[in-house]
Amino acid sequence: MNFFIVIYEILLALLLFIMMEVIKNKTKEDSLIYLFPNIYLILVASVFTSLKNYTLIILILYLLFDIINTYVLSQKESLIEDSIYFKNILITFIIGLIIYNFYLLPVDNAFFNINEFKNFIWVLVILYLYQLFKNSNIKDKKIIKNNYDKHFKEYVILNYAKFKNRYSYLIKVKNKDIENVLYSMLIYESLVNSGLNKYLKRIRNRINQVNIYGIMNVNSNHFITDEESIVIVKDKLVKKYHHLKKDCNTLELIKVKYQDKESILEIKKILKIIEDFNK
Repeated sequence: MNFFIVIYEILLALLLFIMMEVIKNKTKEDSLIYLFPNIYLILVASVFTSLKNYTLIILILYLLFDIINTYVLSQKESLIEDSIYFKNILITFIIGLIIYNFYLLPVDNAFFNINEFKNFIWVLVILYLYQLFKNSNIKDKKIIKNNYDKHFKEYVILNYAKFKNRYSYLIKVKNKDIENVLYSMLIYESLVNSGLNKYLKRIRNRINQVNIYGIMNVNSNHFITDEESIVIVKDKLVKKYHHLKKDCNTLELIKVKYQDKESILEIKKILKIIEDFNK
């Protein structure tokens, strides 16, 4: 294996990793998430025939990138169910190993041909059976949800303490609802814009010529710091509170920045955890 092949493998693994991050953000369909990396291997082997015998290394590099992003860059350790996460990593690798050994290595051209197509069919059957088994286990689904809720609560409390220690001098106001909502927004922004997602969002904003800055992702015609973005959102919440006075509630405060239902529900969930923690 020469130097250029190593570089190509790293670049192709990085491309796969970026595409998978986009797919994971767009869909919750597990079968697509498991299938795509291995379909990608077949496409790479078809287009770059010199890399056909090294495609498994691309998959391994992708899985390493995913682990680093999940546990180091995104810092979502408390939200990850380790046994489930690494089981999925293992399943993806095993499927890739099957495709590599029984479909890619035996053929000169990785594009489908009538003689070798049966090997790929077997891979699809294995994938289907795995998904069927996984989706049919209702008890496991309930356990996974309960574990996620527990880890999500831990994640919120840990980040609440972190942000309170770091930004309390900026956030402190007379009204407790404003404080709690602002911390909830901070935690939400940290959750959805962590790791690679943060950099992908910056690239999209540049392409779309949208100027969004700071930890609170505030629109601005000039660069602003994380601290400045927090102050801007805080001032908007305070203004909204004084405008509505007795009619103001936490939902109205959340809607100052967020209008989509998914974001509002997530922030309300975070807010409830913070309120219970402060009781």
